[in-house]
Amino acid sequence: MHLMNRLIPLLKRNSPVLIINIGSLSAIGIPYLAPYSASKVSLMGLSTVVAREMHIEGHEVEVLGVRVGNVTDVSHSSAAASFAIPRAETMAKAALSRVGCGRSNVIGYLPHALQAYSLEWLPGWVAERVIEKVAVAQRDEERRQK
Repeated sequence: MHLMNRLIPLLKRNSPVLIINIGSLSAIGIPYLAPYSASKVSLMGLSTVVAREMHIEGHEVEVLGVRVGNVTDVSHSSAAASFAIPRAETMAKAALSRVGCGRSNVIGYLPHALQAYSLEWLPGWVAERVIEKVAVAQRDEERRQK
């Protein structure tokens, strides 16, 4: 937020420009990730507000908030790549393909979008159990690795 605040005047003078903020699917409320999830929700909100301000003021500053799920080949994950867990390079290409889509917040990778939207379609109590089960499995895996 502070960095964007400092850079926006410079970016407006040197447009067209692009700001990409990376969010997370953890915003759905994954247990054990409260501070992380809250910061990512805030960042996506900031992306939306700044994108709207730039549009209203007629500046060629595109702001894109990209929500991301699990990715492999990054510092905290070396899981095998799969349909639902892309390599970092695949995720980056998918996120960049959303530039210019006309939205300020997107889920950057189709399988991640399918995961997120499928939770919304489930009855609330079922979605809660799924989220809890995933969080506990992830917690237990992290404990085993320590």
